[in-house]
Amino acid sequence: MNLPHYIYFFLILKNTMEFSLHLQEIIVFSAFLFAIIFLCFTVNTTIRNKRKGCWNPPEPAGAWPIIGHLHLLGSNQQLHRTLGEMADKHGKAFLIRLGIHRALVISSWEVTRECFTTNDKVLSTRPKSLGAKILAYDHHMIGFAPYGTYWRDARKLATVELLSNHRLELLKHVRDKEINFFIAELYAQCVQNGGLIAVEMKERFGNLAANVMVRMIAGKRYFGTDDGDHDQEESRRFQKSFGDFFHLMGFFYVSDTIPFLGWLDVVKGYTSKMETTATELDYVLGNWVDEHRRRRLNRDFSDHEEQDFIHVLLLAMDDDTISTHQNANTTINAICLSLILGGSDTTMVTLTWAVSLLLNNRHVLKKAQEELNVHVGKHRQVEESDLKNLVYLHAIVKETLRLYPAAPLSVPREAMDDCTIAGFHIPAGTRLIVNLWKLHRDPSIWVNPSEFIPERFINDHANLDVRGLHFECLPFGSGRRKCPGISLALKVLHLTLARLLHTFELGTVSETAVDMSEGPGLTVHKATPLERKPKVTIKNIKLSFLTTYESLIVNKHIFEKLLQCSHIKTILKHTHSLSFSLSLSLLSSFSSLLSLFSPLSLYLSLSLFSPLYPIKIIAGQMMVFFAFLFAIIFLYVAINTTRRDKRRGRNPPEPAGAWPIVGHLPALGSNQLLHQTLGAIADKYGKVFLIRLGIHRALVISSWEVAKECFTTNDKVFPTRPKSLAVKLMGYDHLMLGFAPYGSYWRDVRKLATVELLSNHRLELLKHVRDMETNSFIKELYAECIKNGGLVAVQMKERFGDLSMSIIVRMIAGKRYLGNDDTSGDEEESSRLQKALGDFFPLVGLFLVSDTIPFLGWLDVVNGYVSKMKKTARELDYVLGNWVDEHSQRRFNRNISEEEQDFIHVMLSAMDDGKISAKDANTVVKANCLSLILGGNDTIVITLTWALSLLLNNRHVLKKAQDELNLHVGKHRQVDESDIKNLIYLQAIVKETLRLYPAVPLSAPRESMEDCTVAGFHIPAGTRLYVNLWKMHRDPSIWLNPLEFIPERFLNDHANLDVRGLHFECLPFGSGRRKCPGISFALQVLHLTLARLLHTFELGTVSNTVVDMSEGPGLTVPKTTPLEVILTPRLPSMLYDFNKQEE
Repeated sequence: MNLPHYIYFFLILKNTMEFSLHLQEIIVFSAFLFAIIFLCFTVNTTIRNKRKGCWNPPEPAGAWPIIGHLHLLGSNQQLHRTLGEMADKHGKAFLIRLGIHRALVISSWEVTRECFTTNDKVLSTRPKSLGAKILAYDHHMIGFAPYGTYWRDARKLATVELLSNHRLELLKHVRDKEINFFIAELYAQCVQNGGLIAVEMKERFGNLAANVMVRMIAGKRYFGTDDGDHDQEESRRFQKSFGDFFHLMGFFYVSDTIPFLGWLDVVKGYTSKMETTATELDYVLGNWVDEHRRRRLNRDFSDHEEQDFIHVLLLAMDDDTISTHQNANTTINAICLSLILGGSDTTMVTLTWAVSLLLNNRHVLKKAQEELNVHVGKHRQVEESDLKNLVYLHAIVKETLRLYPAAPLSVPREAMDDCTIAGFHIPAGTRLIVNLWKLHRDPSIWVNPSEFIPERFINDHANLDVRGLHFECLPFGSGRRKCPGISLALKVLHLTLARLLHTFELGTVSETAVDMSEGPGLTVHKATPLERKPKVTIKNIKLSFLTTYESLIVNKHIFEKLLQCSHIKTILKHTHSLSFSLSLSLLSSFSSLLSLFSPLSLYLSLSLFSPLYPIKIIAGQMMVFFAFLFAIIFLYVAINTTRRDKRRGRNPPEPAGAWPIVGHLPALGSNQLLHQTLGAIADKYGKVFLIRLGIHRALVISSWEVAKECFTTNDKVFPTRPKSLAVKLMGYDHLMLGFAPYGSYWRDVRKLATVELLSNHRLELLKHVRDMETNSFIKELYAECIKNGGLVAVQMKERFGDLSMSIIVRMIAGKRYLGNDDTSGDEEESSRLQKALGDFFPLVGLFLVSDTIPFLGWLDVVNGYVSKMKKTARELDYVLGNWVDEHSQRRFNRNISEEEQDFIHVMLSAMDDGKISAKDANTVVKANCLSLILGGNDTIVITLTWALSLLLNNRHVLKKAQDELNLHVGKHRQVDESDIKNLIYLQAIVKETLRLYPAVPLSAPRESMEDCTVAGFHIPAGTRLYVNLWKMHRDPSIWLNPLEFIPERFLNDHANLDVRGLHFECLPFGSGRRKCPGISFALQVLHLTLARLLHTFELGTVSNTVVDMSEGPGLTVPKTTPLEVILTPRLPSMLYDFNKQEE
């Protein structure tokens, strides 16, 4: 295997560089190289976007390298207002760059409708963030969870068991009781203070909303009460962390926009604050769950009304209703926290704004109270049944939600695939932000949009609903990710506001207007308290008058704080030999980078680039500095990662000699095959070790005990596949079954393939296909023997390929296709398919830079690999597309009986019935037909080739197999599938071949979806898993004389060993969730083909030479040299005329 070009470059550089070269020159060169790479990436991205032929959304000018438009968003103005002003200038759909991420900002109801209807599935996931990772149980809270099975299960459970109309009706008494408590406490304070009182309402609304949610979820009152039945310390801790959650989630974190500068979040203390808050929340939620577990043990909750949501969740986890990789407690805690936070903060914010608006619009307040007097009177309290009559109150709530939606910017979504929005091309990974604040104040929809006019919802917009169906007003969102608790929120808002207005007269001291300024955060609170006498605190920061000198002092303070970090001290300790020192200008430059992400980001970032700033740094020094900064970051991450791993647990052994960036890739680039190289490393470092493939970590296993642990205990942790460039380009962007990531799509397709093509029932129905194709295979070989005087030399690998392909294509597409003169197939089509299939596996087996060092992926373009793969993909798609079109036409013309239905018919029917979740039916059908063809064909061909080679080099085994055939079949008929069960020695030959030469010597890589422990070692999420089957199958502690071909071992010591994935000493087809689904089919073809070949012909080699057993490179391991075999018929001639036998 040749070394890739870029590794040769590193080797040459290493051997020729003079160490006397000044360090400054080396760093300058590194910085220059980095700049070249960055520019190539930018140009390549621009060209690719132009080739797609789609318009890009407008983008505000002034984006900076790396940080994008962040500096434009750092003003004192609220973010939704800043984006609103950009919309006025650039249109209602425009693009901004948040660090390395693209974000589409929308403030048009028409475009919003397109996003949440036509493109709703494409935009159904959430981007990951540091806050959600630390505070939200690693994105397991419903609101932050990525789109997938877990999110669907959790949302369904919450919707049905807590937020459905039926459940809300059962829990009506909770809302009624808590609002009564709320009113009674206010009344008691009024009486105590002589009939009136000044109350800070925001806190009271927050306690009310939280108590409603906590009682529904955990069955207890918790906030703002002196009830002695709860733990005061626990309540205090929860209230504190509850408040901190939203405060911290509203922060700007560098990690979310510029990941490689994420260590700044650690330096500033944000990470530690979030971890403290998460610990506090987890403590309280954990206590709730433990209490409920104890109550379940003590008594039976048979009454459905008595069961709160935690009880329902515990039952769901017991029944595996929710599919998750986290433990049960973590999942329950995450879902409960999601509902409490989502239901309480937004309710509190809306009630606060509603009362503020009413106090500033007394005529509306008076009109609402008059409506209450008419429909309720003053002799009883407002009931929920009265709300349907309070039309004006409903309008007040709607108008409040329009003017002050709790979340003025929708929680961001992320495009899972390329799509088109408003005619603009939106690439996968783009974030979507809907500016609800701007959309709700659109003058083309709303008359006097900035004024509080509830009457608009009684007149022009009387039929407008706020539940997500009318896109002019979307306070709760729309589509798949809209708020699931809309009904609960509206019930609490309406009843609380109605009782408050009905029970009390409201006012402010001296009739002063309420300050309506907004505060920062994930939701937008009032900046000042809502009380009788508003208190406004003004902090004169004088941000705009900071001088350059003052900014330097501030930055120097931050820099000194950074120097106190133990990691940086360690780095500087090892870099004392640098031949240059940090001058004042370098210190200023470095500190300015830090200040860019500080709360003073607006001015501090701008002042350093103003004309007043003394530019004294020459170009060479700047390049030196930035290269030094990059080294500091790299070393910090490396040290921090190492220490974190040590805290978590023991790391697997790792071979010495890993290089920066490329890892162990140079060590794997020898002429030896990869599985043999990894086997040699295992001899030195043990059967479990870690290697670094560029930026990726890979765990390599060659122990059956550890393989068993991975495919049983940790099978749910390792069910997915890592993505790769070859599969993206040639495998329909990972839609092929064998390469698809773990999720609902993969489960649906695997189930369909297993049931409709590869089940025992289906294989029995298709028995005639295997029989007919194997007969044709034998018949053609016999005809060539007769034609050549009784014997013939045949290249068997090609013949095995034709046989295997014909069987599989007939089962999938209903046609014979390869290696025959049948005129029913298109010869050009057949030729193109054979060529493309021949190219696929070598290309998939190539080492591609993109898969290990993504930022150098352009080398794959330069080397021509990308163009070759795209060409192969087009050829495959051409043939597969023809098949699908033919089947679609046949289905249109007539009904297809069950016996006539091949796999393409089944797939098309499944897509029509919605059994597989995918947007492009034809692409899914083609992807999975290709997966089954490739998966079944190449492995069968390789195994048959190795089996025959081994038999020709071990003639005593060949003779013994033919003797067994003579005994159980005789020489007066052909072998039938029903004979296979009696051919024990033949089965042992196949097993021994699969042991010595598994078609895939390194299992297809899996990837850990979360942290886990394997063989006592800590394995972080994202680690790739390779099982070295070649090494494991030759383990001398399991197999006697492991390198020898001894089929008898499967008749004696290993007689009961099965190769279907249950016995981990021999796993040629894999094991666990991702094992080969076609094991039964493969074994049937292998046994029948080998039996008929050995039964009908005497086999030999030219001059009785030994067959060369050298292996070739690739994803599967073929023989390097052709297998030329001399065939001589050994049965009566009439047995080769299969047509007469059938008669």
